[in-house]
Parts: sequence; structure tokens; C-alpha cells
Amino acid sequence: MNFSCAYSITIYESLEKVYGTFGEIGIDFGIDQAGEIWFIEPNSKSAKVSLMKAYDQETFHQAFVNPLLYAKYLYMQKNTDPDIG
Repeated sequence: MNFSCAYSITIYESLEKVYGTFGEIGIDFGIDQAGEIWFIEPNSKSAKVSLMKAYDQETFHQAFVNPLLYAKYLYMQKNTDPDIG
């Protein structure tokens, strides 16, 4: 696991210890010129709320489906390609 992934997981787990379980959370972080990673803020209100208000039903639906399709793609790649994982 790379550092940025471990860093994000640590932030997520710390937030859940304080606030309880989230179904979805965004974690904003930045990288400075020295390569240091800085936590900026968590976002528990998904951008999907804005999508629902601004776009049609199909776009809103795809906002939920696309991450699942991508996860499926990654899973299939990991289980069919011996060089991945």
C-alpha cells in the first residue's frame, strides 16, 4: 500500500472513531513543493447532491454506477493479470 492510500485510510478511520460510520466521504489533501502531504478537510456531503439538482436522472444514476464499474474493472484486472496486485 502506498503512503497516500495509507494516509487517506488513517484519516478515514480517525474520522469514523469520532463521528461514526460514513457511507461515503471525500478527503481533500494537497501536496506541497517538498512533497509533503497535507490534510485539508473531509466532506461527508457528497457532490452527488449537487448532481441531483443540476443534471438529469441518467447523469445522477451514472454518478453512482461509474465508481462501481471502475471497482469491478480493477477487481477483474487484479484477478486476471498476474503482474497486477
